[in-house]
Amino acid sequence: MKLKKGIIVALVFTIGISNTVFSQFTKDIGLRTSIGSSNRISFDYRFLTKDSLRFVIGADFSGQNSFPSSAEVVGASATRVDFMSSNFSSIRPTVRFGYEHVLKKHPRLYLGAHLVVGYQQSNNDIFMHSDSLNENGRWERVPIQPTEINHTYYRQNFITTGATLMAGWDVEISERFLFNLNVSHTFTAAFQVGEAVTNDPFRQNLPQTNLIDSELDFGVGIRYKL
Repeated sequence: MKLKKGIIVALVFTIGISNTVFSQFTKDIGLRTSIGSSNRISFDYRFLTKDSLRFVIGADFSGQNSFPSSAEVVGASATRVDFMSSNFSSIRPTVRFGYEHVLKKHPRLYLGAHLVVGYQQSNNDIFMHSDSLNENGRWERVPIQPTEINHTYYRQNFITTGATLMAGWDVEISERFLFNLNVSHTFTAAFQVGEAVTNDPFRQNLPQTNLIDSELDFGVGIRYKL
């Protein structure tokens, strides 16, 4: 019985010392990747401002790229079939700054709130092609005639602003390195700047677009204690 009590006391003492040592580091830099609505790579610099409060400066680069959609038949005759497929992609570099609150009883856990400012480019591409029945009775892809449009594009540029709420867990894996798990929810508003660039005559001079977005991401990363 005494042995069991001794082991429990030793474990509690060890955990307490570990938490104290863990909470003493004041600065770190980190690299992490997140998956969710889009793929994201993030860089963070954190430094302790109070016993349980860290100031964070970060940069994110995220993007989306949908695979070309299945070709859709948009026209057909006895000797020719016209197809259309589309692809959407976007890139979004952003900067972040905010605070993380370290839980005193569990210093490996933290909650964070960051302001986000960035830029976004959205690209929408539509591709057209045709199959034709040749004189041998076989279907073949026909060259696009100079008077036909086989690629329509639509490009928009935005300034983005918003906020990120985050919860994370740092696990010490060596004297200097931390393994990080995190989940974040980002709310952004995107305001189009300039005119859209397009070769589609039906989408010329359209009104500017404003977007509201919400993304939930799960991430892993490595931090280095300075």
